Amino acid sequence: MDRPLFVVVLPVSVDTKVHTNDTNVAGFYEIIVDPGMGEHLSASSALQTFHARTAIARPADFVIKVVDPLHKRVIEAGEIVRADDLPYRKISSAVSSWLADLVSAVPAKSCEAKPKSKPAAACREVADLSPSF
Repeated sequence: MDRPLFVVVLPVSVDTKVHTNDTNVAGFYEIIVDPGMGEHLSASSALQTFHARTAIARPADFVIKVVDPLHKRVIEAGEIVRADDLPYRKISSAVSSWLADLVSAVPAKSCEAKPKSKPAAACREVADLSPSF
């Protein structure tokens, strides 16, 4: 059975002006890891795959975390591994509120606080996009 992990990419704040080349980076990505891998090694593999396939001009503008969507929790990365051949896809540019709150970079409330300003794309409210396993 495959083990999906999400790499969640959010702007540091709703006021962050991201680099022109980074406007489509925010969102969440699904990366399939080996179910036999340990938790931290899986997170490292997911991050390595994400960084190998996604160019980011200014990484400091974003919070990037690995989330276990089944257990709805952040997983910290372990040792560095080479894993850029894992199955990978961007699921959405919008991040559901449970993911944003979990990563704690841009809580859903921050999006509502500035109704007249244009919030970051990753800040939009969307339906719960958690997978159904």
